[in-house]
Amino acid sequence: MTVPFIPYDYDLKNAISANRVRGLWRMMTGYHGAYLAATASLAVAATAKTATYLLLRYFVDAVLGQGRGGATLALIALGFLGLAAFEGGFSFLSGRLAAQTAEGVARRLRNYLFDQIQRLTFTYHDHTQTGELIQRSTSDVDALRRFFADQAIGVGRIVLLFVINFAALLSLNWRLALISIVVVPVILADFYGYYTTLVVQNATGTAGSCDVTYTSDDTYSAVPGHSATYTHALPASGTFTVYEGRKGAPSGDINLDPTNWGASTRFLGAAAIHCTVNAMAIVNEESDVSLRDSMYTFNTFNK
Repeated sequence: MTVPFIPYDYDLKNAISANRVRGLWRMMTGYHGAYLAATASLAVAATAKTATYLLLRYFVDAVLGQGRGGATLALIALGFLGLAAFEGGFSFLSGRLAAQTAEGVARRLRNYLFDQIQRLTFTYHDHTQTGELIQRSTSDVDALRRFFADQAIGVGRIVLLFVINFAALLSLNWRLALISIVVVPVILADFYGYYTTLVVQNATGTAGSCDVTYTSDDTYSAVPGHSATYTHALPASGTFTVYEGRKGAPSGDINLDPTNWGASTRFLGAAAIHCTVNAMAIVNEESDVSLRDSMYTFNTFNK
């Protein structure tokens, strides 16, 4: 089956929107049906996977438990094979349609960039670093392609698996199903507990001090577009440590200053460090309260 060619007839300027989700949706113009079909295929694959577990339950309880065999055992085996074929086939179809959408959007964006770059003035090209243009045309476009091909469809897969499996649990025992998701709000609440560790090392034998200036993002921080500076003593050949995340955590700047940053610790932005002596800053952007690697953080520092 050949991938249909969609002409370059959509002006990407029309995709610009203050709402990022709406902007991404507009970028998929011409591929909406394929991406929705990819999501539907993913739902079928998730249903087949859940049905496999239900069939396994039936096999253990009604076949092995009752000592049945023969034709029933053969039908169970065929059922497993059929469900595996369904899951694999629709998973492949979902990945193919998602990849078709991602490659189509990336191709459209590359064509638009090429058309735009070749029309820019010689003065622009003379003053702009070539590496910047190459990065915008390669890695940035590829990041968008990977988002449509893997990340967005991956979020849909997680949501579908949760909904379908939870529905199956409800059909078996609604009390146990509700108990099984009690931990979910706890996990979501702890999502905001991941924090960033900043360690500044004095590279000299002279004591000094460092000013750490935090500037929050205009859109995503709990307190947008705000700056505050904190001064830390830096011992001779010593260090000081700052970490953020849980409210009231020791050694923090933002999480111990509700006057500037409010009750929420959701900070996304940058930190600039200026020291009176030569120093080196080490940032671990993905740690939990036990200094172990975690999945994500809302604290980002320019390094």
